[in-house]
Amino acid sequence: MEYKSEEVTQGLIDEILPLLMLHEKELNVSGRPLDPDYLTYIVADVKRQLAVYTVRDGEEKSVIGYAVYWLSRHPHYDIKVAQQDILFLHPAHRKGRVGIKLIKFSEKCLKEDHSVEMVLQHTKSHKSLESLFQYLGYTELETIYSKVL
Repeated sequence: MEYKSEEVTQGLIDEILPLLMLHEKELNVSGRPLDPDYLTYIVADVKRQLAVYTVRDGEEKSVIGYAVYWLSRHPHYDIKVAQQDILFLHPAHRKGRVGIKLIKFSEKCLKEDHSVEMVLQHTKSHKSLESLFQYLGYTELETIYSKVL
């Protein structure tokens, strides 16, 4: 397994797209089709407001998982925060410690490369990663509700 910090490029987007479609199929409960604004991601990456990490497997080093974080100053405290945007690992690779290593790699890079002091993770209610986050030392902070208008 190879864990990498990545720049957002069209090549990376094309490479991740099949995994992103699997991610949507498994986790999307909104009923809305996936339609990312890739230009926003590219611009945020250039401005160092985004951090993207991948895990790759096999001789071809295919992407099997990703963790993407928005970077900003916390609106209430004088600290830099990384807020998870998306986190996904291909179902065939969920046994073992690949996901844990991806999150720990992300945390290390966020701290060392971006001076992040707090990481905010979220999880879908119907596919909860709560136990994993607690195992990694995270504490529950709040619950978020959504409503389509």
